[in-house]
Amino acid sequence: MMFRARYAPLALLPFVSLSAACQTDTVACQQDSDCFLNERCSAGFCEARPSVEPDTGNDADVPDDLDAEDDTADALPQPPDLTTLCPPSQRPADSGDHTPYAVALAPTHACAVDLDGRLLCWGENARGQLGDGTLDAQRVPTRVAPACRWNRIDLAGETTCAITIDDQLFCWGDNRFGQLAQGDFEDRPYPTQIPGEWSSVSVGPDRVCARDNAGDVWCWGNNGTRLNLLGAENLQQREPSPVKIIDDFYALDLAIGEHHTCAVRRSDRQLFCWGDNLQSQIGPELGSAGSASPFFTMRNFNWQHVSAAGDHTCAVLRDNEEGNLYCWGDDAAPYGLVAPDSEDAPHNVGAEGHFGWSIHTSTTHTCSIDFNIDNQTYNGLVCWGDNSQGQVAPTSEVASVSTPQRVDLPDTDVYFAAVTEGVTCALSGFPQQLRCWGSNARGHLATGDTEAREGFVTISLAPR
Repeated sequence: MMFRARYAPLALLPFVSLSAACQTDTVACQQDSDCFLNERCSAGFCEARPSVEPDTGNDADVPDDLDAEDDTADALPQPPDLTTLCPPSQRPADSGDHTPYAVALAPTHACAVDLDGRLLCWGENARGQLGDGTLDAQRVPTRVAPACRWNRIDLAGETTCAITIDDQLFCWGDNRFGQLAQGDFEDRPYPTQIPGEWSSVSVGPDRVCARDNAGDVWCWGNNGTRLNLLGAENLQQREPSPVKIIDDFYALDLAIGEHHTCAVRRSDRQLFCWGDNLQSQIGPELGSAGSASPFFTMRNFNWQHVSAAGDHTCAVLRDNEEGNLYCWGDDAAPYGLVAPDSEDAPHNVGAEGHFGWSIHTSTTHTCSIDFNIDNQTYNGLVCWGDNSQGQVAPTSEVASVSTPQRVDLPDTDVYFAAVTEGVTCALSGFPQQLRCWGSNARGHLATGDTEAREGFVTISLAPR
């Protein structure tokens, strides 16, 4: 998959000469969909679209289905009236309370909800993932759809989804694989509603799954060329509309990795996964071919929470005094996320007497909110994995951490955490504070710039 940074690492551009790759402010490309909405791919690099494309008279110049875009239109899709997107009864409270309530991270951007129900996003915005109606990057928290009171959020890649307090689901940003469930493949830089009533949503790098209020699990987006990543047979490679995967499942938790998806069933806390198993990210009971439909895996465990990233999975047992954090699959052994040479079996990464309240994993590191069973108290946040950006131990110069290590936050009471490649955020203290640390290359630290910062950065959601 193409790395979509404005300055792409040379290792990810094998088809570009060294001299070409070092040109300033250019992005190498193979097709139009590798470029921004207002750009096209020309001679191996993204360039601004002309107002009218020249007619070559050659049908071979027309991109195939996956790359098809309207090359004659520079204007962004017209948004709905965002002031009436939600009914007056569902407008955000006007108490002026900007205390953070939830936070979510993706490699390109971040979003948070405050106690009044306001949604704010910041970071890169090449495909409209910030939802403010533009493609402009925002280096400080920027309000999204002021007419709605938001409750849940999730994001991955360049796609964002959020649920309002009245269970309405909206998604926006990257739609190349139909992640916005609108029946097409056109990006939208503003919230777009998906009909129905929804209780939870999980966003992956190129697909989305959600649970409706009837307990059914639906998925849409990229179904893959070799595997049925969405979890059902006879689907298109790209499914731009919701497909029912499991009836009456009442998923306690949903998680999407690069090539697999997992869900915890609420009734018995059993884990079901589907997709690729080449790296044993589903589990050792299943062959490397994977499963095109939900597969009952890691049996006889009592799961509470699941998280997936890349081709590995981590999950939390409901109770286990010997430590209840387990990980399996690939992308993990170099950073201690699972035990080397035993990735195909669940590896206990917890500690005796400590209970992981939740677990949050990325392709580079993992964090868990720690609960001390003996003292019945929160014991802060523990993280492990790659620390090259200071995302695990911001006050340490160690390159990686192989076992869970307590993060030296100002507050031990940590209520919520989020991770992405090179960045960690947590809600801690009373009243709750949003603190983030790690890389600021894409503006995740909301400092108004992309300059590096050392240690923890406290992010305010109040208007600026």
